[in-house]
Amino acid sequence: MASQRVKDLESNVNAAHGHLSGQLKRRTVLEYLGGLPETQPARKARIPLFKQFMGTDEITIPMFVGAIFGYHWNDHAGQLAKIRKAVGLPAAGGAVKPSGVPI
Repeated sequence: MASQRVKDLESNVNAAHGHLSGQLKRRTVLEYLGGLPETQPARKARIPLFKQFMGTDEITIPMFVGAIFGYHWNDHAGQLAKIRKAVGLPAAGGAVKPSGVPI
């Protein structure tokens, strides 16, 4: 039984490390963006993939970061919905705003 406890602890530590690692990455991105001169965020990059859902392939850095973070959070929400369904829980329904923020 002790080995199962060790495995559980290791799993929890790994999960916490992954969460902290993600927070550090977000913080690093935001610190980088915060340190840019005022003219830099207005610069545009051409990313053809964005034309499909944003109507243009020329997007600014803030648009890119917002789209990537938004996609990432929506992916998590989709995973949670699948888990809720798999364990027989009802859909979250009105428990969250359309933005994904809990009510």
